Amino acid sequence: MQDLFDPADARRLLDRLTRLDARQRPLWGRMSAAQMLLHCQDPFDVYFGERKSRQSFAGLLFGRLAKKRFFSPEPWPPNLPGAEGPRLPGEPSFENERARLATQIYRFSESSLLLHPPQHPFFGRLTAQEWSRFTYRHVDYHLRQFGA
Repeated sequence: MQDLFDPADARRLLDRLTRLDARQRPLWGRMSAAQMLLHCQDPFDVYFGERKSRQSFAGLLFGRLAKKRFFSPEPWPPNLPGAEGPRLPGEPSFENERARLATQIYRFSESSLLLHPPQHPFFGRLTAQEWSRFTYRHVDYHLRQFGA
């Protein structure tokens, strides 16, 4: 299974990210490409402790059950329900958000395993390796959403 601790997997995601165009319309969902890039940064911010997050009530109830499905080798299907993040006024800068996401992917792939990674807001406790798989799959899902 792909993960961001594998340099080849990280490189493939970064290559796909460079092919993304600001004008691309999503194949599903309502986010713009720039909003998606901003959204994809959330798990990295939580992992690196730049954003504090607690496990949601839904995560407490269903997180462990859903974890099996989300960590299976099957691609995530379109239109998965997701956490509602804070809405920002206006449209984010596509180029700035793409550059920041690329930096986050590179930073994650070059980092060492955290011995005590933070809790995921839905799944709860994840190992550093599980965070690596999840962040890869999350970015992959949204790049597929935009045909990249």
